[in-house]
Amino acid sequence: MLTDLLDDLPMQNNPVLIMGDINIDSLKEHNEKTRFNEFLASYNLRRLILPATRVTHNTASSIDCVCTNIAQHNIDVEVVHTGLSDHTGQYCSIGIPTRAIKTLTSSRRHLNNRNLEHLKQYLSTQDWESVISVNSVEETYNNFSNIIASALNTACPYKRTRTRHSTKGRVINDTEAMVMRQTFQSAWQKYNQSGRDEDKRDAVEKKKIYDLKLRALRRLASEEHIQLANNKSKALWDIINGERRPKGLQASNMQLRIRGKLVNYPKAIADHMNSYFVNIANETLKQKNVVSQLPSDGNDVLSLQTMSLQPTTLKEVQKIIDSLKPKTSAGNDEVSAKLLKYCKNELSPILVHIINKSFSQGIFPSALKSAKVYAKHKKGDKTETSNYRPISLLSTFSKVIERVALARLLGHLKWNGLLTDRQHGFTGGRSTITALIDLIEHIIDHLEDGELLLAYCLIIAKHSTA
Repeated sequence: MLTDLLDDLPMQNNPVLIMGDINIDSLKEHNEKTRFNEFLASYNLRRLILPATRVTHNTASSIDCVCTNIAQHNIDVEVVHTGLSDHTGQYCSIGIPTRAIKTLTSSRRHLNNRNLEHLKQYLSTQDWESVISVNSVEETYNNFSNIIASALNTACPYKRTRTRHSTKGRVINDTEAMVMRQTFQSAWQKYNQSGRDEDKRDAVEKKKIYDLKLRALRRLASEEHIQLANNKSKALWDIINGERRPKGLQASNMQLRIRGKLVNYPKAIADHMNSYFVNIANETLKQKNVVSQLPSDGNDVLSLQTMSLQPTTLKEVQKIIDSLKPKTSAGNDEVSAKLLKYCKNELSPILVHIINKSFSQGIFPSALKSAKVYAKHKKGDKTETSNYRPISLLSTFSKVIERVALARLLGHLKWNGLLTDRQHGFTGGRSTITALIDLIEHIIDHLEDGELLLAYCLIIAKHSTA
């Protein structure tokens, strides 16, 4: 394993430092020690001399190693008692000149409280005549969108900033835990000196208490992180992903297989994924031999009362805006839900006008039909397009309009009795739990009546051969 590692490292003119538990004692002369030192010398490396790193009442060995090609005067190793295991820890400091690192910069809007307040004041003094006076829904929304873009450029202009690497770790200082650590270390040193079984049991018990305390502190820190976060779902997934695995490839070094060749040019990757996502639905239907069938004549269509889109009100729109999660993600117009909630009083009246005009003319603005699409890796080879799924970031304004339309649709279905009492999904006050309760009560009622029950369970398998 070390051979494969060192063969891949650019060893020449580069500092190399390898640390870890190699399980080869350097305090005694034996064949394994000689072979290991000769192996390191073949790569121009040497093992530093360390004191005993694992000590018991009757043994002392130095099985943890620090191997390097750095000059002796530029490296310093200190053995520390961490209390995390029966091994000591190695704290290594190196004094080598650092190479100049190219500073990465990015251009983004600064949506701090000062700029948001400036945006709020700008919108409050805005003349919306160019939006209200036109008849076309398309022109109405385009004028509205231009005003929003101008306001953002004025109050929250783009600025180039340095890219900062965020640190996920959180430092936890707890006096009780530090006392427990010192108590455990004292008990372990006592066992090393005496070698008695009762001293060992006492040290193990104190170590267990210390470990449980550390787990409790981490749990409390995670709970506090989630509690203080504005977006609790994101904070929760940050913790889960941080424990599960590191992040995958970034867009800058992403590679994709296109027509049998690996391509890393961003525009070519974006165009290929765009074409794939646009056509995948039709291609899948063709492969499954599924043909979309429409009623052949008017007799196949139920005669129902036409649904009317009643005008919305300022109260309804503001209630919908309040219900939005304060996310910072945004569509092409760069207006996030958090920004819309901040400027609710300034934007909701003009939104009412746009929504009502859209309903009266039966036209949804074309600008709201486009979205930012991000490719999310699902599984498997990251160079295969089929292993990605699209995530669309829609305009926050479109979500407000859709929620108003949804309220009209659900009202129409309920008024005309189009939803069965067995419908539990996508209806208010119902869920999978109410569906299970309804099924259990149905079974119990028939069993009490002495009837025979028969159930058909449909199981859909992803790779079913049935």
